Amino acid sequence: MLRFVRTVLLVCICAALVAACTSSSSDKKASTTDATDAVAPADAVHISLIVADLSILTQQHLAPEIGDPGKVAKAVAADINKRGGVAGKQLAVTVRPVPNTATATDATMQQVCTQATEEDKPFAVVITAAIPVNVVQCSAIGHSELTITMDAWQQAVYTEAKGRLFAVGTSGSANIERQYGFAPALLQTQHALDGKTVGILNQDQPADRAAAAAALKAALTKAGIPLAAEATAPVQSLSSCGQTDAAIQKMQQAKVNFVFLLAENLCGSSLVNAAKRVGYKPQWATLGNNVSNTVAQFYSPSKDTYDGAWGLAGAGGDITPEAKNCNDIAAKVGVKFAPGTDGYGFTSLTCLQIQTLADAMNSAGQPLTQDGVMKALEAKSTVPMNAGPPGSLSTAKHDAGDYLTIEKYSAARGTFEPVDPTPHRIP
Repeated sequence: MLRFVRTVLLVCICAALVAACTSSSSDKKASTTDATDAVAPADAVHISLIVADLSILTQQHLAPEIGDPGKVAKAVAADINKRGGVAGKQLAVTVRPVPNTATATDATMQQVCTQATEEDKPFAVVITAAIPVNVVQCSAIGHSELTITMDAWQQAVYTEAKGRLFAVGTSGSANIERQYGFAPALLQTQHALDGKTVGILNQDQPADRAAAAAALKAALTKAGIPLAAEATAPVQSLSSCGQTDAAIQKMQQAKVNFVFLLAENLCGSSLVNAAKRVGYKPQWATLGNNVSNTVAQFYSPSKDTYDGAWGLAGAGGDITPEAKNCNDIAAKVGVKFAPGTDGYGFTSLTCLQIQTLADAMNSAGQPLTQDGVMKALEAKSTVPMNAGPPGSLSTAKHDAGDYLTIEKYSAARGTFEPVDPTPHRIP
């Protein structure tokens, strides 16, 4: 079984980052600039790959193993080239790492984005795991680049990108509003909200937390479920949120016995720990990063308070043939992980991003243009995932993820375990 872990953007990464990207570009044909570390043909199609360096966090078990996306992408490009390339041309990859991503400044993020766009002059930009939204905005909005990602973004980012942003490869790529807007209906398949007094605990950063809350509250209203209380804790440091005791007190005063925990990662765990200190044990429910095995470890100090928390996660299930093929390609260049591990999942994700883009390039027709490839991507009614059912893209939907599953936190195991393994389609 492989359950995808949505990109773990810890509190230090998730701080509100707004990079000033004002440069723009028009629809362009494939660049002929040689920007890879190997000699590429003059007419090669170049893509820039922005990758994270999570080594500091991985060593402290604060982030999952994401493998070597740069090495994987080049291996996948080589495999594509052996099969005829894209639109009859070779595919070349330039890797642009964000050094020490967890502590990278706005200036560093801006510099990497500028290198990947203005300097590389790519046909498209591929952004891999653990890269924050400001870099996505810089590429897709600030520089009008066709940008292929794999994470969950709020709808406003897609709207501002004017069709140039896509997220593929995993069910976790469903946008924020779709996931949180589906949460009440999905939980009601288990009658989880029957007779409950509902509250929301959130954090003030990043901006997608407000979008998540808005979507959830609209869905609760539609379902006729009143919201008794809501509290937002400010992110104060790399390790926690402030005013957690006041937030928990607000839940208690409203007699809330079902809490949607929208605060993520270390901020979320600090709120649950505050509940533990006063003996407050509601039914918890959470989505996104909190359901990953890595982040679930953060709740160990308050595991008895958190025991039985509902977790809504991207569809898992058996490893797809496409994911296995991706890892076979990576293994040939020494990137090897056991099936079911984070490294295996993220390796397949990087590969699927490149393959999905290349397939659209081959379907777009000549001459090869960004607009043509965008239309080819939008025509994909079936998009391969690293696990679970295929996703889909359309003119109205650039996030390929289509399914969520229901899990519960086990204090004994310290992880979320499947309750209903059936993938539930997100409207």
